Amino acid sequence: MATKQKVNAAVKRLRDQQQALADAQRREDEERQAVLVALGEVLEAAATSPRSRWHGFRDRPLRDLLVEAGLEEAEETAETEVVPEAEAEAEEQGSSEEAADSPVEDASVQSEAPAPASDWG
Repeated sequence: MATKQKVNAAVKRLRDQQQALADAQRREDEERQAVLVALGEVLEAAATSPRSRWHGFRDRPLRDLLVEAGLEEAEETAETEVVPEAEAEAEEQGSSEEAADSPVEDASVQSEAPAPASDWG
């Protein structure tokens, strides 16, 4: 009888492990689908909506887009470009020539863009 109980307990553990694996795979698939949809929305907005905040990333590195969309973590390395405070203030005031090429900063004028991945829940 003890052997049958051990076999039943082992079978139950195996089924529980299989169920846990299936649940984890389902959650992973759902998260991947959410990332694909969000990335598709970001890329579509960058390609077709000049007033979108994503449009300004067309001439920037892919990494910048992924970081801004929340799909990748920003790295603090020596290679990271650091904008001096004076240049940052000039860009905020719109006095640099590059400000004309950047996306519209006024949220009331921008088209709807997907929320960063960190807000997806």
